Amino acid sequence: MDRTKFFFCYNRKTVDELIEHGFTYITRARNLNNNMPFTMFYLDEKLQTYLNKKNENKSL
Repeated sequence: MDRTKFFFCYNRKTVDELIEHGFTYITRARNLNNNMPFTMFYLDEKLQTYLNKKNENKSL
């Protein structure tokens, strides 16, 4: 599996925001190493652009 094609999100607030903006997740699961829940999204160009804009606004 090429992990670079997926976005593993561990932040529930971010997950809710992504879903609110129309992104659909592949699955929700728990990390076997630390038991933390995560949501996995397919990292397409649209999602990457959204995350880049979100990070740019965060750094201002």
